[in-house]
Amino acid sequence: MARTLALYSGNWSEVSLQDLAQRASEWGYQALELECVDEHFVPRRAVEEEGYVQELLQTLETCELRVAALSCETAGALLTEGPTASWYHRAPPRLWGDGSADGVRQRAATELLHAAQAAVRLGVSVLVTASGCPIPVSGFFSRRDCLPLYRSATKTWAELWSPVLDEFASHGVRLALLVQPGQMIWESFSADLFLETLGWRTEVGLAVDVGALYWHGADPAQFVRRFADRIFHVRITDVAVQLTGNNSVLSPLPEGDPRRGWQWRSPGRGQVDFEALLRALHDIGYDGPLSVAWCDEIMEREFGAADASQFLRRLDFPARPRLGESY
Repeated sequence: MARTLALYSGNWSEVSLQDLAQRASEWGYQALELECVDEHFVPRRAVEEEGYVQELLQTLETCELRVAALSCETAGALLTEGPTASWYHRAPPRLWGDGSADGVRQRAATELLHAAQAAVRLGVSVLVTASGCPIPVSGFFSRRDCLPLYRSATKTWAELWSPVLDEFASHGVRLALLVQPGQMIWESFSADLFLETLGWRTEVGLAVDVGALYWHGADPAQFVRRFADRIFHVRITDVAVQLTGNNSVLSPLPEGDPRRGWQWRSPGRGQVDFEALLRALHDIGYDGPLSVAWCDEIMEREFGAADASQFLRRLDFPARPRLGESY
C-alpha cells in the first residue's frame, strides 16, 4: 500500500490539537507529525502526567488519525546554538528560562530526553529535530576558513549531543536531523562530513525537507538514493525558483514578495519533481510517512492543505513486489 500521509503540526501551532486533528482528517490525512509546542505536545507532561499521552491518542483516534512521528525542533537548535539573539523572542519560556547559556542548553537537552521517552509512549520510533548551526553566515563565504570551521563545529556538536544520543539509543528511538540550509546538514557533502564525524551512529539519520533541498540547487531524489539507509523521515514541501537576473536565492525580502528568487508553494504547485522523489523512496525501501509541512504565502491554507493531500494521494502508489517476493 502507499505510504502514510501525515500533516506536520508545527505550521499550525496556534490551532488546538483537537481542532487540527478534526481538520486534518477532513482534508484526507491519516496521521500527524506532532511538533513539541504548547498547543500540541509537551514532552515533560507526557513523562510526568498520568493519562496525558492516552488522552492525546484518544483525541487523534476519534478523528481516525495516529502519530506518525514526533518533532522537537526548537530544543535541538538551542542545544547546539545556545541562547542567541535570534532565539530571544522565539524560544518558549520553558526552554529559555533566565537566558543563561548553560541553563538553556540543559533545559533543551532535558526536553529532548523527555521527547525520546514520550516517543516510546506514543508508539513512534522517530524523533525529528533541528541540528542547529553555530557557524556565522560569513563563515560559509570564506574560501579558506569554511571547511575548518565546519569540521570544528561538527566535533563540538558531537560532544554536546553525545549524552543525548546515548539515551536515544537506550530507548530504541532514532533521531532524524532536518536537512535544510541553516542546519549542520543541507546537502550530500555536509551530510557525509557530519555523519562521518559521528562515527555513523546507527541511531542518527536524516529528515529530508524536499523543498529546502530544491531551492538551493540540490536534487532531493539523488540525495535520497545517496543516503538510502539514513532516510528516517520525509518532509514534503514545494517551491518555485524564479531567478530573473536581478535577484538570487538569498534575499532580504519577505516571503510572498514576487521579487524574491524563490517562494514556498503548496505541494504539487511548485517545481519539485515528486514523481522522481517517490520512485527514489520506493527504490530505497522507505516505508515511513510523507509528512506535509504546508506553506504557501499566496494560497488560502486550508484549501492548500486539502489540495496537497489530494495531490499526494493521487501521485503516490504501492510498490510492486521485488524479485523473490510473492505477488
